[in-house]
Amino acid sequence: MKNRESSRVLNFLVMVLVVGCVLLPAPAAADGRRVISLDGTWQVAEGAMGEVPKTFDHQVAVPGLADMAQPAFEAVGVKDRDPRREAFWYRRTFSVPGPLPVVARLKVHKACYGTAVYLNGSPLGEHAGSFTPGYFDLREKLKGDGQPNELIVRVGASHTALGKDMPWGHDFEKIRYVPGIYDCVDLILCGSPAIENVQTVPDVPGKQVRVLAEINNPGVAETAAVVRCNVRDAKTHTAVGTAVSRKMVWKPGGQQTADLTLPLEGCRLWTPDDPYLYEVEVSLHLSVFRGPAAG
Repeated sequence: MKNRESSRVLNFLVMVLVVGCVLLPAPAAADGRRVISLDGTWQVAEGAMGEVPKTFDHQVAVPGLADMAQPAFEAVGVKDRDPRREAFWYRRTFSVPGPLPVVARLKVHKACYGTAVYLNGSPLGEHAGSFTPGYFDLREKLKGDGQPNELIVRVGASHTALGKDMPWGHDFEKIRYVPGIYDCVDLILCGSPAIENVQTVPDVPGKQVRVLAEINNPGVAETAAVVRCNVRDAKTHTAVGTAVSRKMVWKPGGQQTADLTLPLEGCRLWTPDDPYLYEVEVSLHLSVFRGPAAG
C-alpha cells in the first residue's frame, strides 16, 4: 500500500512539472506574438559597476559564461573581490522589422550575478535574481522599422555584487563562481491584451488539468476576447483536451485571470517506464474593440 501511494504521489508531482514546463503562450491579440532570440555572439568588456566601458574588445557566447570570452579574461570567478573588475558588460545590436506592437519586453532567462539592462543609452532596470528570469519593458526606448538598437546587459563579476539576502548558489565544494549570461535572451513582442503568466494545476484523480492565465491590457482601448486552452500529446501534438472561456472584457490597464478546467481524453500519467508528456497552449481570440477609453 505504501509503495502504491508513493507511486501516486510521484505521478502527481511529475504531472505538475511536465505540464508547467512545456507551456506555450500563444498569440495574444491581433498583432500576434513574436519571440526574437538574441542568443549568439555578443561583445563583452570588464569594468566598474556604474560606468559603461568605452570599448568592447572581447567576444562571448550567449548563453555562456564570462570565462568563455575570446580573448580570455584573467582569473574569472576565482576571487570574491577582484581589483581588475566589478562587472562584465555585454553588448549587441539588433533591429525589429516593421512597426512596434503595444508590448515589447526583454527576457533574460538567467544570469549571474545580478542583471542591469540599458537600451539605446537608457537604463531600463535591474534584476537581482541569479536563478530566475528578469523581465524588462523596452517599449518606450525600442526602435522599430528596422532601425538599429544597442542593448547592453551588465552582470556582477562575483556574488559580492548582490545584496546579503540574495541567494548566490554557495556550495562548500566549489572553488570558482563564474559570472555570465548563462541562459537565453529573448525579445517578446505582442499586442494587447497580453498573456502575462500561466499556471497549471493537474487533478490526477479527476483526470483533468486546471489552467489559470493572468492576462492584462496595457493598451489604451477597452478590449474583449475569449481565452482558448488546448492540451496536446507533446510528441504527436494530438489534441486531448480543449476549453474556451466566456467573453472577457479588459479596461485599459486592467488585468483578469481566466480559469479553465480541461478533462484529458485517455489521461495518461507519467511513470519511469512510460515518460509520457503533455503540452498546454493558451491563446486569445479578440471579439470586439470598443475604441479609446474616455478621458
